Amino acid sequence: MVLPLTSALSKLFGCEPKNLAEYLNHPEAVNRASEFLKGKKLRTTYLDKNNETKEVKFGGISLKPCCQTYAFEGYLG
Repeated sequence: MVLPLTSALSKLFGCEPKNLAEYLNHPEAVNRASEFLKGKKLRTTYLDKNNETKEVKFGGISLKPCCQTYAFEGYLG
């Protein structure tokens, strides 16, 4: 069964999807969400050049803003 990530997390916290950002501002909620998603496969929403989505394994939630995150940061060692 495919369930959007925002729907799954809002169900976990018992809130509306539009209020999810407020919940994820708290470190305890981030830890709870990380434990919930640990080891699960996530499907991307974008299509690659072959018009296919990709599945990735959840590794963690980054607290860095995107302007400070390098491409392939976790893969370079």
